[in-house]
Amino acid sequence: MGMSLSIPIFNRMSTIAGVQRSRLSIQQNQYALEQARLDLQQKVEKAYADATSSYKSYIAAQKAAYSSVEALRYATNKFEIGKLSVYDFETAKNQLLKSQTDVLRTKFDYIFKTFLLEFYRTQKIEI
Repeated sequence: MGMSLSIPIFNRMSTIAGVQRSRLSIQQNQYALEQARLDLQQKVEKAYADATSSYKSYIAAQKAAYSSVEALRYATNKFEIGKLSVYDFETAKNQLLKSQTDVLRTKFDYIFKTFLLEFYRTQKIEI
Protein backbone atom coordinates (compact mmCIF):
# COMPACT_ATOMS: atom_id res chain seq x y z
CA MET A 1 0.00 0.00 0.00
CA GLY A 2 1.25 3.43 -0.83
CA MET A 3 0.15 6.92 -1.15
CA SER A 4 1.36 9.65 -3.46
CA LEU A 5 0.65 13.30 -3.49
CA SER A 6 1.35 15.54 -6.47
CA ILE A 7 1.30 19.30 -5.99
CA PRO A 8 1.99 21.20 -9.20
CA ILE A 9 3.80 24.16 -7.71
CA PHE A 10 6.36 24.39 -10.49
CA ASN A 11 4.65 22.89 -13.50
CA ARG A 12 7.24 24.51 -15.71
CA MET A 13 5.54 27.89 -15.41
CA SER A 14 3.04 26.85 -18.07
CA THR A 15 0.13 28.34 -16.18
CA ILE A 16 1.80 31.74 -15.88
CA ALA A 17 2.89 31.65 -19.51
CA GLY A 18 -0.64 30.73 -20.58
CA VAL A 19 -2.08 33.66 -18.65
CA GLN A 20 0.49 36.02 -20.18
CA ARG A 21 -0.30 34.74 -23.67
CA SER A 22 -4.00 35.30 -23.03
CA ARG A 23 -3.34 38.86 -21.85
CA LEU A 24 -1.23 39.55 -24.93
CA SER A 25 -3.94 38.11 -27.15
CA ILE A 26 -6.54 40.35 -25.53
CA GLN A 27 -4.30 43.38 -26.02
CA GLN A 28 -3.65 42.48 -29.68
CA ASN A 29 -7.38 42.12 -30.29
CA GLN A 30 -8.02 45.52 -28.68
CA TYR A 31 -5.39 47.08 -30.97
CA ALA A 32 -6.95 45.37 -34.00
CA LEU A 33 -10.39 46.70 -33.01
CA GLU A 34 -9.04 50.23 -32.60
CA GLN A 35 -7.29 49.97 -35.99
CA ALA A 36 -10.55 48.81 -37.60
CA ARG A 37 -12.36 51.80 -36.07
CA LEU A 38 -9.71 54.18 -37.38
CA ASP A 39 -9.86 52.59 -40.83
CA LEU A 40 -13.64 52.97 -40.91
CA GLN A 41 -13.42 56.59 -39.79
CA GLN A 42 -10.87 57.26 -42.53
CA LYS A 43 -13.10 55.64 -45.15
CA VAL A 44 -16.12 57.68 -44.04
CA GLU A 45 -14.14 60.92 -44.10
CA LYS A 46 -12.79 60.08 -47.56
CA ALA A 47 -16.30 59.26 -48.79
CA TYR A 48 -17.53 62.62 -47.49
CA ALA A 49 -14.68 64.50 -49.16
CA ASP A 50 -15.28 62.59 -52.41
CA ALA A 51 -19.01 63.36 -52.34
CA THR A 52 -18.32 67.04 -51.69
CA SER A 53 -15.80 67.29 -54.51
CA SER A 54 -18.11 65.35 -56.84
CA TYR A 55 -20.89 67.84 -56.15
CA LYS A 56 -18.59 70.75 -56.92
CA SER A 57 -17.49 69.03 -60.14
CA TYR A 58 -21.13 68.52 -61.09
CA ILE A 59 -21.92 72.21 -60.55
CA ALA A 60 -18.87 73.22 -62.58
CA ALA A 61 -19.88 70.85 -65.39
CA GLN A 62 -23.37 72.37 -65.45
CA LYS A 63 -21.89 75.85 -65.77
CA ALA A 64 -19.58 74.66 -68.55
CA ALA A 65 -22.53 73.08 -70.37
CA TYR A 66 -24.48 76.33 -70.12
CA SER A 67 -21.49 78.19 -71.55
CA SER A 68 -21.23 75.67 -74.37
CA VAL A 69 -24.91 76.16 -75.21
CA GLU A 70 -24.36 79.90 -75.40
CA ALA A 71 -21.20 79.44 -77.47
CA LEU A 72 -23.08 77.19 -79.90
CA ARG A 73 -25.89 79.73 -80.15
CA TYR A 74 -23.39 82.45 -81.06
CA ALA A 75 -21.59 80.09 -83.44
CA THR A 76 -24.90 79.22 -85.13
CA ASN A 77 -25.70 82.89 -85.64
CA LYS A 78 -22.25 83.57 -87.08
CA PHE A 79 -22.40 80.46 -89.28
CA GLU A 80 -25.78 81.45 -90.69
CA ILE A 81 -24.51 84.83 -91.77
CA GLY A 82 -21.30 83.34 -93.15
CA LYS A 83 -18.78 84.68 -90.62
CA LEU A 84 -17.81 81.27 -89.24
CA SER A 85 -16.30 78.28 -90.97
CA VAL A 86 -17.84 74.82 -90.94
CA TYR A 87 -14.87 73.55 -88.94
CA ASP A 88 -15.40 76.11 -86.15
CA PHE A 89 -19.13 75.45 -86.13
CA GLU A 90 -18.58 71.69 -85.77
CA THR A 91 -16.03 72.34 -83.05
CA ALA A 92 -18.64 74.31 -81.10
CA LYS A 93 -21.16 71.46 -81.51
CA ASN A 94 -18.59 68.90 -80.37
CA GLN A 95 -17.73 71.04 -77.36
CA LEU A 96 -21.41 71.12 -76.41
CA LEU A 97 -21.65 67.33 -76.67
CA LYS A 98 -18.53 66.93 -74.56
CA SER A 99 -19.82 69.29 -71.89
CA GLN A 100 -23.20 67.52 -71.80
CA THR A 101 -21.38 64.21 -71.42
CA ASP A 102 -19.34 65.69 -68.57
CA VAL A 103 -22.56 66.80 -66.85
CA LEU A 104 -23.96 63.27 -67.00
CA ARG A 105 -20.68 61.70 -65.88
CA THR A 106 -20.27 64.03 -62.91
CA LYS A 107 -23.94 63.68 -61.99
CA PHE A 108 -23.74 59.90 -61.77
CA ASP A 109 -20.40 60.10 -59.98
CA TYR A 110 -22.00 62.40 -57.40
CA ILE A 111 -25.00 60.09 -57.02
CA PHE A 112 -22.75 57.07 -56.54
CA LYS A 113 -20.62 58.78 -53.91
CA THR A 114 -23.72 60.01 -52.11
CA PHE A 115 -25.06 56.44 -52.01
CA LEU A 116 -21.72 55.26 -50.66
CA LEU A 117 -21.82 57.88 -47.93
CA GLU A 118 -25.41 56.93 -47.10
CA PHE A 119 -24.36 53.29 -46.89
CA TYR A 120 -21.66 54.15 -44.35
CA ARG A 121 -24.27 56.08 -42.36
CA THR A 122 -27.10 53.52 -42.34
CA GLN A 123 -25.61 50.25 -43.62
CA LYS A 124 -28.45 50.18 -46.18
CA ILE A 125 -28.73 51.25 -49.78
CA GLU A 126 -32.14 52.49 -50.86
CA ILE A 127 -32.82 53.25 -54.48
